[in-house]
Amino acid sequence: MGISQGDLKAIRKGIAATIRPRWHAAPPADLGQVSHGKLKADEWRSCFEFDIPVSLLRIETERIASGRQTDRYRAKLVHSTFLLATAIRWATSHRTSTKHIENYTKTMRDYLQTIKDLRPNQRFRPNHVNALLVGNYLRLYGPVRGWWMFPFERVIGDLQRSSTNYQLGEQCPLPTVAYGAYQNKGQMEKTMFAAFCAKSTMYAVIQRLSVLDEWKDSIAITERSFNGEKRGKYILETRTISETMRSDTPPSTAKKAAITKSKPLDDAIQAAMTKSEKDLQRELGFFHHPEQADFQERVTINKHEFTTYRTSENHGVIFFQEAGGISALVPGVVRAIFQVRHGSATHKFLAVHRYLAPTASLPDPFARYPEFGASLWSSETQKEVTIVPGSRKICHAIYRDWDYKIMVMKPLNRVSNINLDGSWLANLRSFPRTFNCSQLETKIDMGM
Repeated sequence: MGISQGDLKAIRKGIAATIRPRWHAAPPADLGQVSHGKLKADEWRSCFEFDIPVSLLRIETERIASGRQTDRYRAKLVHSTFLLATAIRWATSHRTSTKHIENYTKTMRDYLQTIKDLRPNQRFRPNHVNALLVGNYLRLYGPVRGWWMFPFERVIGDLQRSSTNYQLGEQCPLPTVAYGAYQNKGQMEKTMFAAFCAKSTMYAVIQRLSVLDEWKDSIAITERSFNGEKRGKYILETRTISETMRSDTPPSTAKKAAITKSKPLDDAIQAAMTKSEKDLQRELGFFHHPEQADFQERVTINKHEFTTYRTSENHGVIFFQEAGGISALVPGVVRAIFQVRHGSATHKFLAVHRYLAPTASLPDPFARYPEFGASLWSSETQKEVTIVPGSRKICHAIYRDWDYKIMVMKPLNRVSNINLDGSWLANLRSFPRTFNCSQLETKIDMGM
């Protein structure tokens, strides 16, 4: 019943074998031990984004392959885990729509039903009921990234770790405004609070003014002034949702200056450029492939750092959009990165070897959970090169070995690439002061 010590060992082994981009926080190597302390929400999200569901499904698949008797409880436990992971994916997408809200609510209801089946004597907690209301919050306030409390949790964590020398401020007994609620003894609390508010306000003002010509470089100057590579900077956690929607991953680790070498295109890339020239002309306008280009080992596209596989395995395996506007993403290995100048325009390209699909005889257990986003792929790649312009959808991959020459891979786009019906909902430009409680009423016909 439940997760055994053997299952935990398999999960830890899977965590150690998983290849992920450096910005993706890995779960603790000793997951399940008291030594790593209480997991934070961000760590739980990483666990359910890939590691725990994949490991549990792998354990269950091996049990079935070994001829053991089917354990319905364990099968339902795995199914419940995937429902929770899928609900989290819908809820934490950097974009939201009516389809996001409906799918999240349906998936969360199914998850709670499996909890009721697994533990019929357990009563639901307030958090279970609150989880059903998240869809209403998404409809009212837009993507969750704009209103979740992680920034303030990090502020609280920093305050808890700060050395105060036991000289805390004393609360003023008289009614007063929040800023002056402390007497002169101990200025640290209001200093930190004032700095946090000032930085938040400054960044929001600069971001709104950046649409004007006179302020178009203000965002870049702010990024250089407040180092964007340190997650501990409070200013990074207070960006408005309009920026986070342009990028679906946090800033990567410290970026090195790209070293560019101009040299002729090799035969394989030359042939791929010739084959895809019509598609590139349709996407980029007037374009003809050159005889040589500027090659580099790394490139930043939409605030994501990508490298050749030889430079970094973590950032050299990607998911990308194929030509023709196909929404599905396919995985590949980055062979080369180069840029081509056409007049005043500079186009960035990735030369990629696509991973092959596994044989049809191999069943894909992830096909039951398409919204989870993972699938099985062969570890072998095509010999031919695919040219991917930087204007297409490109994201990092998280993956691990599944079987002999078979890998389980998932794109870390964190933005649903499903063709949604309806327009995006409004973001946090006008956060409502109040809302009608009747809007939050949800009928829960599950015995609660």
